[in-house]
Amino acid sequence: MGKSGRFENIDGLRAIAACLVIWLHVAEIFSQLGNQASSWLHTVPVTLDFGRTGVLVFFLISGFLIPSSLKGERVEGLRKFAIRRFFRLYPLYWVSIPLSLVTMWWLYDRQADWQTLVFNLTMIQHKLGYQDISGLYWTLKIELYFYLICALMFALKLLDRERVILGAVLLIIPVHLLLKIGGGKSINLMTIPAHDVAFISMMFLGAVIRRLVDGRLSSPGRIILGALCLLVCLGIPAALLYHSMVFEATSARVLKLLLPYPVALGIFLLFVLRGLSWRPLSWLGEISYSLYLMHPVVFYTLYWAILQTDEASWLRQLSLPVYMVFVFTAIIAFCALTYRFIEAPMIALGKRLSRKPLLSSQPHALTA
Repeated sequence: MGKSGRFENIDGLRAIAACLVIWLHVAEIFSQLGNQASSWLHTVPVTLDFGRTGVLVFFLISGFLIPSSLKGERVEGLRKFAIRRFFRLYPLYWVSIPLSLVTMWWLYDRQADWQTLVFNLTMIQHKLGYQDISGLYWTLKIELYFYLICALMFALKLLDRERVILGAVLLIIPVHLLLKIGGGKSINLMTIPAHDVAFISMMFLGAVIRRLVDGRLSSPGRIILGALCLLVCLGIPAALLYHSMVFEATSARVLKLLLPYPVALGIFLLFVLRGLSWRPLSWLGEISYSLYLMHPVVFYTLYWAILQTDEASWLRQLSLPVYMVFVFTAIIAFCALTYRFIEAPMIALGKRLSRKPLLSSQPHALTA
């Protein structure tokens, strides 16, 4: 852990996760411009599904950090957790909504009704039947599910019990496998999408790994963790592949189905168990939430601006590596600003508010 109290290796992981997602999205859009040289910059992230890999790394990180942040007396612990998570997620998210509306909808002659905008403020709009303003928002819904589960487990004094955490992963992963092998999209009456189940299982796996790193995992727990890692690396991809071949009758997505889970887990374990860190990467990790939420705002704006030029313009003839470097630089610069002026102040505000006691401990002065 660095002097600031942050896990620098975890920040490095955040940076890698964000960059994988950004790489895929930027390459998908800008590969439509210019010459086709260095097309591997597009085909590799699409074929290997860098986006899903990055998201899985983010989910493992959440599992590693979130359960451990719930501590103390029940009511006070939940209050602090709710306040800090709210100010961590929602302010920047709300700012991203109008920016995404302008850059991803209006610039491209798409319209969204006011109900969609209002319900997007909740972060669970898709569950309520409304479209996400930005395609990235679906992952935040998964985060909220995990927060609620952790809060409930904390309230019931179950969150710090090794058997419960291990049991959660042991239960959730097989349920996901059965869902996929059976071809079902959800559990009857519970409407739990199969992919959501897998993502939550990855979060709890991150929580188990945190216990290992902290030296709080028993010998039987270590054996179970090894089996869980093997199940994630082989079981989930195999179930996804089976579902694709049997129910979707296609093998085109084989690598996209097989690799993201083991690759994400491998990257995560490498950084966490080896303690890898590099200050520039850690800095990118600090602004990774801004990078994740705001990168479409930047690259869709740049892409639209290029489309306004003549078809023979040199701006349309650049190679994909040039576009990638330019767009990545613009994204980092913009997100450094959103972190500095929106995200960081709101995080600090959340911490200040959470430190205030629920009830004043000072006795009221008595007057005659």
